[in-house]
Amino acid sequence: EATPDATAQTNDWIEALLNNPDRHYEDVFHRYVAAKDELGEDTSRLKKERFVQKLYKNAANCMEQFDDCRGVLFDVVVKDNKVILKPQLIPKE
Repeated sequence: EATPDATAQTNDWIEALLNNPDRHYEDVFHRYVAAKDELGEDTSRLKKERFVQKLYKNAANCMEQFDDCRGVLFDVVVKDNKVILKPQLIPKE
């Protein structure tokens, strides 16, 4: 079970992300590229700016689709030898 201090830190981190998602999205890009590299996939054509734009668009679509969503965290996951992005919706309070 999370302690009140840990919950407050998590909430502060989420608020920082919502106010400036660029940092999170750039981190997701770097983790995505690293995961693809680890699988031996070519990453030379991946461009950070385009990738980040797609994350913004995907987050906007999630927030439009789910009324109680105020933001989206993306996690990089390797499943069946494929790198995928798993969205985690941040609910409105």
